[in-house]
Amino acid sequence: MREEVRRYIEERRAQGLADDAIRELFLKAGYHPAVVEGFFEVPMPAPPLPPMRKPSALIGLAILMLLLAALAALAWQLGWIPADILPVP
Repeated sequence: MREEVRRYIEERRAQGLADDAIRELFLKAGYHPAVVEGFFEVPMPAPPLPPMRKPSALIGLAILMLLLAALAALAWQLGWIPADILPVP
C-alpha cells in the first residue's frame, strides 16, 4: 500500500497540487489525520532531471568555421598559401 500511496502523491504533485490539497483529499476519503501525516513523512524521491539537449548544429558549424580559419592562417604563415594571391588594400 505504501507504494500506491507514494505513487498517488507523486501523480497529484505532477498535476500541480500542493501537499496541503493532497492531505485534504486523503482526509475527505476518510483517512485518519495521523495516518495522512505519516504518508508525507516518507521522503519522496526527487523528480528526474530533464534530458540534456544536444548542442544545435549552429554551434558545431561555428566551431568548424573557426577551426578552418585558424588552419588557413597557419597555412598562410607557413608559406603554403602564396602571398601574391591575397588582395592588398
